[in-house]
Amino acid sequence: MIAARNISLMAGAMALSGGLMCAGSAGAGQTGYTETDLNSFVAAMIAVDCRVNEQNAAKVEQATGFSEDQLKAIVGHLAEKGEITFGENNDGIRLINEGCP
Repeated sequence: MIAARNISLMAGAMALSGGLMCAGSAGAGQTGYTETDLNSFVAAMIAVDCRVNEQNAAKVEQATGFSEDQLKAIVGHLAEKGEITFGENNDGIRLINEGCP
C-alpha cells in the first residue's frame, strides 16, 4: 500500500528537483496513465472529501486499482497543474479543482 505521506514526499521531492513525471508537453498516454485513469483518480479523491492521508489512502488505492507508479505519475501531473497541494508536516495531499474548491 502506498501511504499518502509517501506520495507527498515523492511528489514534493520531484517538484523541488524540477523533475515531475508528467512534463507539460507530454500527453497523458505517454506517462503510464490515460485520461480515463486521471478522471478515476480525481473521482476517488472527491469521494474521500478531496484529501488523502494515512487514514484514507487505501480507499483511493482500492477505488482506482492503480499501481504505485501510476499513482505517482498522476499526483505529479496534478501537482504540476496546481491541482494538488501538499499538507504541512507531510500530512497528506489535497485536490483543488471544480469538484474540490
